[in-house]
Amino acid sequence: MVYVCGTNAFIPACTNMSYTGSKLNLDTKTHYGKGRCPYDPFQRYASKFIDNELYSATSLNFLGTDMAMTRHSVNVRTDPYSWLNDPTFIGIKHVTKGMENPEGDDDEIYLFFSETAVEYDSYVKLDVSRVARVCKGDVGGLQTLQNRWTSFLKAQLDCPVPHSKVPLIIKDVFLFCPGNWTTCVFYGVFTPQTDMLQYSAVCTYRIHDIQKLFSEGKFKTLFINDDFSQYVTYNGEVPDPRPGACINNDARQKGFSKSSDLPDKTLMFIKNYYLMDQAVKPASEQPLL
Repeated sequence: MVYVCGTNAFIPACTNMSYTGSKLNLDTKTHYGKGRCPYDPFQRYASKFIDNELYSATSLNFLGTDMAMTRHSVNVRTDPYSWLNDPTFIGIKHVTKGMENPEGDDDEIYLFFSETAVEYDSYVKLDVSRVARVCKGDVGGLQTLQNRWTSFLKAQLDCPVPHSKVPLIIKDVFLFCPGNWTTCVFYGVFTPQTDMLQYSAVCTYRIHDIQKLFSEGKFKTLFINDDFSQYVTYNGEVPDPRPGACINNDARQKGFSKSSDLPDKTLMFIKNYYLMDQAVKPASEQPLL
């Protein structure tokens, strides 16, 4: 059985498809596909079934202005006002930790996309590549961040090319795990964000490097005064449990067994500080190809 969705003339619809007797059979009974696929057939989106649950990243309205990453079984999504900025979704990847994780934390889901940068002081629209991470078992907060991810963090994905003055944009991503989850490597395909240059590059990113950035890295914050505003490094106090972290053995010992148990101090922090200060660097500090 395969779950399929289509834009259906700007009225997205989903149904089931099966293969029996050398024939593809499409169920004639459909349901509204809002949030599962886009309205516009030319708009990119990402989706993945994980343990019989649908996780998707697409537009939630006809105009394509409300973009969200959603866990449909519990109706948890990204914040509609600040966490994403005109994104183009590329892919969702699931990293399964299983019983081989001594810290006892959750499986992780990674979203790869590009979006308009907010952290650069530029007179023209500048896009950057991003990787975001959420925890598979995230059910949102109890009151603060209710029906919102409590684990959403994002960082710039860097693929440096000599003599390129603007960041390359991710176009596709692949996950390869030769052993257990600690060996996982993401392969990203990038192209310039200007039509004047015609080339592509492949950069690789180790799961360890991405996790370290999200678990130990500093956050960005928006500094505002009377004349201007600018994103700078946040050097203030970071609450415990650490904002954006998955529930692990340490959190359980402190009485936090699920995301809805997390204290407001942690949730308010992640609501406002979801962008990491540093970019994720490729494994070899340069493109593989």
